[in-house]
Amino acid sequence: MSAIRTPDQRLRVFVSSTIEELREERRVVREAIEALRLIPVLFESGARPHPPRELYRAYLEQSDIFIGIYAASYGWVAPDMSVSGLEDEYRLSGGRPQIIYLKEVAEREPRLQELLRTIKSSDSVSYRKFSTPEQLGELLRNDLALLLSERFGARAVAGKPHAAALPAMRNTTIGRDRERADIAELLARPDVGLVTLTAPGGTGKSHLALRVAHDVAQRFPSGACFVSLASVQRTEQVLPTMAAALGVVDTGQRALLDGLTDGLAGQEPLVVVDNFEQVLDAAPLMAALLDRLPKLKLLVTSRAPLHIRGEQVYALQPLAEPADEEEAVERLLACPSVDLFVQRAKARAAQLVLDAPNVRAIATLCRHLNGLPLAIELAAAHTKYFTPVALSKRMDRTLDLLAHGSRDLPERQRTMRAAIASSVELLGEAHRVFFRRLAVFSERWTIDAAATVADADGLGVDPMEAVEQLVDMGLVRVAPVRAHDPGSEPRFILLHLMREFAGEALDAHGERADTMQRLQQWCTDLVTQAGQQANTDAVNEWMDQVEVSYPDLRAVIRAALDRGDVPTAWHLVAQMNTFWLLRGYRGEAMEWLRSTGIDRLATEPGFAADVPAILRAGVLLAAGAMGYYAEHLRMSVGYLERATELFQEAEAPLYMLFYARLFMGMACTGSGDTDGAAAAMDTALELARTSGDRAMEGMVLCYRTEVHLRRGELNEARTDLAAAQRILNEVPRRLLNASLYLAKGNVAVSSGLFNEAIPAFQQSIEVDRAMRIAGTVGWSQHGLGYCLLRLGRAEEGHRALLDGLATARASGYKALLMAHWAGLAWVAAMHGDHVRAARLMGASDALCASIQYSPWMATRMVIDTAREATAAGLPPEVLAAEMANGAQLAHEEVNALAMLT
Repeated sequence: MSAIRTPDQRLRVFVSSTIEELREERRVVREAIEALRLIPVLFESGARPHPPRELYRAYLEQSDIFIGIYAASYGWVAPDMSVSGLEDEYRLSGGRPQIIYLKEVAEREPRLQELLRTIKSSDSVSYRKFSTPEQLGELLRNDLALLLSERFGARAVAGKPHAAALPAMRNTTIGRDRERADIAELLARPDVGLVTLTAPGGTGKSHLALRVAHDVAQRFPSGACFVSLASVQRTEQVLPTMAAALGVVDTGQRALLDGLTDGLAGQEPLVVVDNFEQVLDAAPLMAALLDRLPKLKLLVTSRAPLHIRGEQVYALQPLAEPADEEEAVERLLACPSVDLFVQRAKARAAQLVLDAPNVRAIATLCRHLNGLPLAIELAAAHTKYFTPVALSKRMDRTLDLLAHGSRDLPERQRTMRAAIASSVELLGEAHRVFFRRLAVFSERWTIDAAATVADADGLGVDPMEAVEQLVDMGLVRVAPVRAHDPGSEPRFILLHLMREFAGEALDAHGERADTMQRLQQWCTDLVTQAGQQANTDAVNEWMDQVEVSYPDLRAVIRAALDRGDVPTAWHLVAQMNTFWLLRGYRGEAMEWLRSTGIDRLATEPGFAADVPAILRAGVLLAAGAMGYYAEHLRMSVGYLERATELFQEAEAPLYMLFYARLFMGMACTGSGDTDGAAAAMDTALELARTSGDRAMEGMVLCYRTEVHLRRGELNEARTDLAAAQRILNEVPRRLLNASLYLAKGNVAVSSGLFNEAIPAFQQSIEVDRAMRIAGTVGWSQHGLGYCLLRLGRAEEGHRALLDGLATARASGYKALLMAHWAGLAWVAAMHGDHVRAARLMGASDALCASIQYSPWMATRMVIDTAREATAAGLPPEVLAAEMANGAQLAHEEVNALAMLT
């Protein structure tokens, strides 16, 4: 093909797409092609003297460039063809430059998905994504201009025939459309002279910078050129290297900065400067060039910012990872990190099978690799020998696996370990030590935590400055904000590979034990301060802080157990008692306690006698409280009885004895021991009054109402409620508020005052949701649903019970599940579905018996009502048989049955 054509032989651009689906896009594409003085060739439906297939083939044969635009439809397959015209056009377009545009849609037809997989597997095809016709038009104009400049001769920098041209782009650019557009927009701003693209090694800075330079080169009258500093180690080598790349001769007769200024005077070039992190001390030279050459544009890649005036830093993030819950194969394949893995794996293993197990394994690998392009490419190389499923099982030592990159890459890019090391080596010694000590953090951490655990004072570093430098270098990332994050303090995180590298360095320097000791002390201080807030309105915020740091607490407790340090594990568990009660994680905590001999501690007086009695009592109190909420009520009572004895032996503060007796009363209530519950509650009330703690007094009064209701003492229950309300008025406490509203609702239900109970339950739900106390929310939803049903508000009541069932499933409370199954059985009976109602009642009864639970009086009313309504619609023998069937169902089967409408 000739590079110069006469006017009647302008290049023809063939456009392949479905017609009606992409009519507006076709109009925009036609206008974009015509604006470049090229000829658009678009097949349109309508009367023609030739069959459509012959027509588009003839059009395509006479065209120079192929443009494919695909959305959701595969197109029509003619009776005499096995593929659609859309696919036939693509197959026939080989040998021409091909550019493919994919419209972002929710779902594509299966045959189109197959065609797109074929297209993506071809290294010779460039493809881009777009959302709107306008975005497509802009992409097409840029891509066609770039294609023409590359295919028919790139323009050299004006007046500089020896300037270094941009290296050719051989690999496609995957998942960087937004970044390309952002950087191009920055370079187009007249007030921006320097854009620095920063990221850790292996993120793809150089590739992206080159791609952007190709994208925008035609906008610069003096073109674009490339300067590599990969082999430059000294500041004084920077200007000579740049001068050689820009075609400026170093005559030795004047300063090279002056020579560059004179040589580029009046020019408007874009200069890509790659790998600046090795010579950051040369940053002032870039500032001087920009001051002297107002039309110069620098696009710099560096692992750290240059920190000079006017610099626009663009921190490049890894490729997007697939969502944790995503399992749909097509959506996983559309994820940029998965797409990159697939493309690179196909280059090594052409027979890669993209079935569901392999695609999901690739997604797991990409999540584990945090979307880092170099890591993904190195992992994909192993598919020559391992399937993705097999590879995903070999990620325990990730850095060892991510080795042996292409021989034509620089040494620092051949292994992931080398890529990270080359960034770490740019740090000063103290900052390298600070970085490696961060490896002991499990997840997110604050600057204050890092300062303590890394011993910033001992290193003589400012922790804020150190963390900022690590973020600048891409070794540390600012963690995303999550719901319920306490305060405004930012949190930070090490990517998995960075943590593994730092951990290796920590072990190599023999510092892990000391660093873990500092982490343990930090965790101990945190839970101690949080425990001191258990009786205040700050409890929720402190529990949020504990929850954010729970992965570190878990690591510290497990480390203590691994080395046989039971007292440390017990101390942390005991201090976290309020956390276990409000936030869960109780199953894991109980496993830890069982492994330390908690049952022996409760039954053998001489067990762990060398541990202070107050610590043994504290851990038994925590175990008893957790046992109550886990519905192991008899076990809970045993732990709490022994805890009380040890607290008395240690002459512990009264509030410790109070909580032991309060939970004893609650456990006895749940197990049906009303007399034991009454005695424990009375003792707890006396302890609260003796200590003078009004909030504790109010709490026990709220819980004692249930004991009164079981004894038929309705007036006494109302008296306790009134006393608790007076205390709340004097001493406002959110926990007391939550307990009081639930007690009010239960007493009102037991009194048949359903209209009075509804606002109490609604208030309880509001308060407990704010405090994230799932159990109380669920019981209030249960009571609310019952009251609404009793008042004839069937739809509202049904919805409240379904909401409560969702709460029960999320929280894992079996008693709550049991109660909601019964409530929804009543709803089923009301709708005439008595068989379903019977099965739900059978499941409810079986679960109640398995946990040996004695329902509270308000819950008994729901169960009794449901049982009567169910029995009214079935013969006794059918009722018994269907209840037996329900008792055999798995919990999720019962939940599905309960949610039917």
